Amino acid sequence: MNAQRNIERLADDLRSIIRHGEDLVRDIPRDLNDKMRDTRDQFSRALETAKGTCKRLEHRTMAGARATDEQVHEKPYPFIGAALAAGVLIGLLLGRR
Repeated sequence: MNAQRNIERLADDLRSIIRHGEDLVRDIPRDLNDKMRDTRDQFSRALETAKGTCKRLEHRTMAGARATDEQVHEKPYPFIGAALAAGVLIGLLLGRR
């Protein structure tokens, strides 16, 4: 689940960057020279690409969470065994100290 939280944090950060970028593009005046206008347009396109990436990341995260949830509910014993083994291993390692 740590990876899940990291992905969610990444998506939140990406959304924040997109919001700030949109604010920046909106605040740039319209009467610019050609080079600045081209730069603003490129930045706008990059923001749109970032939005698409964020949406895909969210969909993949949700699909992965659903698949994991289904697997755990369908076959809980292997997951219980893995958790038990990890707990025993951690207990042994910590017990050595």
